[in-house]
Amino acid sequence: MKFTKALAAVLLLLAAAGVLAAPADRPCREDVQTYCVDAVGDRRAIGQCIRENLDKVSERCRAAVAERMEARRAGGGRRGAPSEDGESAEDQ
Repeated sequence: MKFTKALAAVLLLLAAAGVLAAPADRPCREDVQTYCVDAVGDRRAIGQCIRENLDKVSERCRAAVAERMEARRAGGGRRGAPSEDGESAEDQ
């Protein structure tokens, strides 16, 4: 009985950690799946698609794109918009 409760608690914590981590790690993932599915596998095409659909993507994705663009302007960022895994679309 104690083992079952402990196992359930560990599984619940692992599941919660995965759910909480995903959005921050991949801010544009759902947007890519919604608007750019034909571009998956082509990092440049994903970046272009996200930029073309910037008015439609989630606020989280727009914020990630803005952050990436600001870093690029400051000279420390990568080129392109974040892709489904949150990295620069041109650097994947």
